[in-house]
Amino acid sequence: MVHADYKAVLDGWNFKYVKHAKTTHHVCVSETVKKAFEEVTPYKCNAVFYNFIDDSLQPVTKQKNDILRLVTVSRISKEKGFERMVEFQKKIPVPFIWEVWGDDSSGYAKNIVSNFNFKGVTKTPHLEISKADYLVQLSDSEGNSCVINESLQMKTPVLLTPFPSGFEQVEHGKNGYFVPFDLNSIDFDSIINKIPRLKKYKEKTNVKDWINFFK
Repeated sequence: MVHADYKAVLDGWNFKYVKHAKTTHHVCVSETVKKAFEEVTPYKCNAVFYNFIDDSLQPVTKQKNDILRLVTVSRISKEKGFERMVEFQKKIPVPFIWEVWGDDSSGYAKNIVSNFNFKGVTKTPHLEISKADYLVQLSDSEGNSCVINESLQMKTPVLLTPFPSGFEQVEHGKNGYFVPFDLNSIDFDSIINKIPRLKKYKEKTNVKDWINFFK
């Protein structure tokens, strides 16, 4: 199963995919991943199955926040956009709370978390996401972001950078807003005053899709 946008990975990393001898099929987690995988390797993607969410979790009643409330739940590493997040904070033109949840055990994390209202690891990320006006995901690239799906499931819209797979998950102005990689010309007026109100989230892939594939 291919989780990464190999085109983005190959642009920045010294990486080459080597097919395991027992691999018979490749499954990709988004159309973006499929396109990139087939461009940079000699192999075909046999199916696209988007990442599952835990459908036993249900949205809680959204609270009305007096000031803008942001949350990030992420692996704390450079490609997840943490240095971009530091700059983004400086541009927000209104008072805000921004909580960051994750594991700070890596060397990179120890150096960067002091820039944030860092909360550590949580076993109930969906509840923290539910409290926020937006989930923020300013990654360099994503194959198919699980936490974006989880955020939409909790009826929390998303602020994200325009990595290609993001357009398979978020519709600008409908369930979130894209902000440029360089963080210039951000539409803060819409972000602050036109927070999307979301309906029930519908998964793109379910168990039956996998069962049919295996058959």
